[in-house]
Amino acid sequence: MSFKMISTAFAVTALLSSATAFLEKRTQTPLPPCSYPYTPFIYSGCYYDAVYNRSLPFMAPIEFNNATVEQCTAACKGNGYRYAGLEYYGQCYCGASISSDVAPPTDCNFTCNGDPNEICGGQDRLSIYQDPTFPDASDIACSSEYKSLGCYTEGSNGRSLAYSQIQLNASIMTTELCLNACGAKGYPFAGTEYSQECYCGVVLGNGTVPAPASDCNMLCNGDSSETCGGQDRLNLYVSTYLESAEPCEAPPVSSSSSSSSTPTPSSAVYSSSSTVSNPSSTVYSSSSWIYSSSSIASSSSSTVPSSSSTKYSSSSSSTLSTVTTSCPIPSNTYSPPPPPSSTVSTSCTPAPTSSCLCATPTPWSGSKAVGGYQLPCVGCNDQTSQRPSYPFKLFNQKNFGQCPVYGKGKTSNACTDACTTQYTWCMSYANSCKNNKYAPESYSSANNRCRQQYSDCANANQAVVDDGRCNTTSKNTPATSNQWYTWCSNYISQWFH
Repeated sequence: MSFKMISTAFAVTALLSSATAFLEKRTQTPLPPCSYPYTPFIYSGCYYDAVYNRSLPFMAPIEFNNATVEQCTAACKGNGYRYAGLEYYGQCYCGASISSDVAPPTDCNFTCNGDPNEICGGQDRLSIYQDPTFPDASDIACSSEYKSLGCYTEGSNGRSLAYSQIQLNASIMTTELCLNACGAKGYPFAGTEYSQECYCGVVLGNGTVPAPASDCNMLCNGDSSETCGGQDRLNLYVSTYLESAEPCEAPPVSSSSSSSSTPTPSSAVYSSSSTVSNPSSTVYSSSSWIYSSSSIASSSSSTVPSSSSTKYSSSSSSTLSTVTTSCPIPSNTYSPPPPPSSTVSTSCTPAPTSSCLCATPTPWSGSKAVGGYQLPCVGCNDQTSQRPSYPFKLFNQKNFGQCPVYGKGKTSNACTDACTTQYTWCMSYANSCKNNKYAPESYSSANNRCRQQYSDCANANQAVVDDGRCNTTSKNTPATSNQWYTWCSNYISQWFH
């Protein structure tokens, strides 16, 4: 396989669609970056970009102030994209194709916020990297290279395919027209709907499931011999020519195995020394997934904030344990819950009345959390001197000095990162189910439940607000008392040695 900066054919087709590229709005929830070893991306060059017409359409949710090339490529890898691009010190974008031309190499001259030895684009310039596990960029799919997957439902909370091709003439819509449009932009999935609509994507998302063939009963406007989906139904197609040969997934479980691939970086949520790595998608990305024509899992969707305001400290990390113990579960509501019953007997300090900021969806609360890994707590920063600038802390490490902190108004970001941490822990449980006849469930079942739990958590916390409980330097409030931090320490210690 050759790794050209970008093939002429691929560039031409991308440029032909650039006038409408800004209309393609991704409607799916991204999962966190790939945390498993993967083949490093290859530098493709410096490219032009514009706010009104993005060269790469998907903005990845990495921390701008700590951005590196590795974090961006891991985010794009986890979401199933071929290309990753960095701009303006740390903005990260992903795409299946590039809808702009090559810029002079010297135009990309801004160092990355997270690593001054790396380049993160420039002003309206992208440093672009490509995943070498995809077919060569010149292998653009045409309609004949797609195969039908059948009739599928639309998403339960958003589109099944993220990118609408509204630039196509609806009055002459055909299967061929839609597949050629998606193939020209490098999208492995394509679908027609409602006689006249065309959608493309790198994943299927948001509860998409097979539907009876009879549900796709609307004739294509441009060819009455073909069907183009139905009402909320897609005639779905996939091109394996445009899929990665090495999607983000867990390596085979073996105590003696090692990988020659470069491991992925930690997300900005964690410090560089943390042994708890970021979650990933074992199949492409979004809140529900299809990686191949024979595998599908569903879940709900939400909108995950695209950035957070996080500060880090470096200290030794704790080791995640797969054995949990009994400890009171926080109510995880936005207002303080009633005090716990005095008749409860436990080895942990009783949960205080000032509980955690982030909500746990009811289906996953308490003992129903997948693998027993409950949502880590977001509370007030235990460092009084930091609290005026960084009032919140995500308590996801036994050593509180290693936990990330968040600025005022960033509770939504903190809760998203709490959901991310829980997903990481959850996947450690799912991986322990692989090739284990004594496991309580299969890897596939655990993996799908971890994804559903993450998506529901992100959805439940997308509108969480700062209730002001941490806007104090006092140590005597319920949310900043020694009792609260003692309980929090015992709570997090359940999952660490």
